[in-house]
Amino acid sequence: MRKMFFVVLLLFVFVQIIPAQVTFETAMTSNGFYGNGAYTSTTKTFIQGDAKRTETEFKFTGAIMKHLSPKGTEIEITRLDKNVFWKFNDKKKEYTEIPFAQMKDMIDSGTSAMQGTQQGQETGKEQEAVESEYEWQEPKVEVKKVASNLNVNGFNCDQYLGTVTTVGKHKQTGVLDTMLFKSDIWSSKSLLNDMQTANDFEKRLAEALGFSVEDSRSFAQLMSQYKDQTETLMNEMKKIDGYPIKTDMNYTVTNHAMKSSQGEGETESEEEGDQIALDDIKGSLGGLFGKKLAQKASEKVAKPESTGAVEIFQFVSEVKNIKSGSIDSQMFEVPGNYKLKK
Repeated sequence: MRKMFFVVLLLFVFVQIIPAQVTFETAMTSNGFYGNGAYTSTTKTFIQGDAKRTETEFKFTGAIMKHLSPKGTEIEITRLDKNVFWKFNDKKKEYTEIPFAQMKDMIDSGTSAMQGTQQGQETGKEQEAVESEYEWQEPKVEVKKVASNLNVNGFNCDQYLGTVTTVGKHKQTGVLDTMLFKSDIWSSKSLLNDMQTANDFEKRLAEALGFSVEDSRSFAQLMSQYKDQTETLMNEMKKIDGYPIKTDMNYTVTNHAMKSSQGEGETESEEEGDQIALDDIKGSLGGLFGKKLAQKASEKVAKPESTGAVEIFQFVSEVKNIKSGSIDSQMFEVPGNYKLKK
């Protein structure tokens, strides 16, 4: 009996010290900002304890930028226990090493440079019109479940629709335009445990680099430019149950003021401007007045030219597959025949 007790105890201790392991594949597509920098990518991610490996296929899809797409698969290993990133060049059998401290300096320098550029240079007529030529009202936010038990990539999901609408009055003409930040999320409760491993890893990495997950990577520029709209919606989205299998985001703004300033018709009165903005909200850019109107909003945003809207940003992210199980620890090490690039 005593021997059996110690066997059970040892098994319990052994189970407790096995690091969490998960493998999953994700895909992303985006039209970029104002149609610039459009891309597609697929990434295989392997996580084991304090180590992560990513294998990414990335390519720009625009006519000009596509020639700048990386060649082959980009492989990167992140080691929290060693505070280092390793990036590999399979063709040359070499790798580069970036300590966390160096990466943090690079992030800080990039943020400062971006802020300086925004303050010291013109950022384009469309962006200038959105950011500085309007007096924006307080954003109106709604997040609601629109469907249940949907099959998305083999996962049982509930679909949620989140919208933020903001009406802005053009300072020079008095014309009203409507900005819409719309996000469809298909969320699955069955993946919470598996993806918690990935969430915990990203949280620890963000803390090691000294920044929050919400303010980093793909959201950095979007969050800085349209903070009121994005932050409000993101806070509401955190209340959704489950893990997002698929997220489809779209950011648009109507261009009535732009058309007016270009001489396409007379400048509307304040009453006429009010009607334009209300029509936009109720008929094409809303999502705030019922499921049918939300569906119309999706159709109109998908074809922004039908409403005279300008697409600022578009992004789709989805989990293709996921599994838990043992991962070869050598996948998180530098191969013996690779040389460090100085």
